[in-house]
Amino acid sequence: LWATRQTEKDLRKNKDLYIKTTIRELILYLIFVTILCIITFGMTSTKTYYFTTVLRTVFTERKVEGIGDQPAFDDIANFDDFWNVMSGPILNGLFDQKWYNGENLTDDQYGYVLFENKILGLPRLRQLRVTNHSCTVHQKFQKSIRECYGTYSTSRENRSSYAPENDAITPNAWHYQTSSQLKGSTTTGLISRYGGGGFVQDLTPNYNDAKDQLDDLNANLWIDRGTRVVFLDFTVYNANINLFCQIKLTIEFPASGGAVPSKSFSTVKLIRYVSSMDYFVLACEILFTIFTVYYTVEEVLEIRHFKLHYFKTIWNVLDVLIIIISYICIGFNVYRQIKVGQILDELLKNQNSFADFEFLTYWQIQFNNIVAFAVFLAWIKVRYQKKKE
Repeated sequence: LWATRQTEKDLRKNKDLYIKTTIRELILYLIFVTILCIITFGMTSTKTYYFTTVLRTVFTERKVEGIGDQPAFDDIANFDDFWNVMSGPILNGLFDQKWYNGENLTDDQYGYVLFENKILGLPRLRQLRVTNHSCTVHQKFQKSIRECYGTYSTSRENRSSYAPENDAITPNAWHYQTSSQLKGSTTTGLISRYGGGGFVQDLTPNYNDAKDQLDDLNANLWIDRGTRVVFLDFTVYNANINLFCQIKLTIEFPASGGAVPSKSFSTVKLIRYVSSMDYFVLACEILFTIFTVYYTVEEVLEIRHFKLHYFKTIWNVLDVLIIIISYICIGFNVYRQIKVGQILDELLKNQNSFADFEFLTYWQIQFNNIVAFAVFLAWIKVRYQKKKE
């Protein structure tokens, strides 16, 4: 069953047996590669591209309504642009109020982007600040320049509350929360790497209430010279195509002044097994596991036969590497499936709080990457086998 051209010394003398063994190896390996490709491409679809493109257009390319050349998200250059975009195209994208004919939405129709994409939990604004005197002013300017806000680092982070008096609309936005309280993680922007804590405001799932919250933050200078970054995080789910999109809009305010916007749209398929095609992919995943075990036994027998000399051939090393990557894929898939089941239930329990899908989308993307790498290595071996034969 596990006989190969390398382990059977007499194959060269028996031409018919050699050809049969070669054909058997090639057919089995082609089946293995085909299964791996089905698993890889079964996770992707053109729907992912169009879904991401539509959401990117809604939240980053729409301009502020008004007279003249008004900014879109990608055009944000200062504090004024930030608030205009937030209370304009961003808010309009998050909370549709009416149908195109002016008819009011029903209660069941609220909370959707473009009427199709369900917002999971509450959108969250998160700000990170630095302290005054976090940089040094040259002594010649110390009399005229009394404030200095440096570049961001965790050691310079300002965690002091700065709440205005009697603020009943956004009482929590002015008090720092740690990364452990927020269950956050570090984020890399275009300018710096930021911690997982910050000053947080979750937007109420109603246009008028959310507008009041943004207006209150604007009126009371929630962002100022000490602000170094503001994140807007939220996740949407489209049941029609069974896709999640975790959206992070980032506006960095560097020490040089101005604003630097960037965005991330991570579209993934977290709920894997829904359609008949999904279950076909599941069957392929089971076969992939069986093939991986089969090739593991085969490689162990070859290593026992040749010992360390086995690793002198680069293609043998490639075989071992493919098996290792295959086990990583299997482990990733099992881990991701368990964690998605656990965390998804927890996140969806309370729709009146922020649902952080960043952890889930990160691991799903890593799984996609590692499977793609396995396909890459597998096809390299196919090319080698073809040339060798």
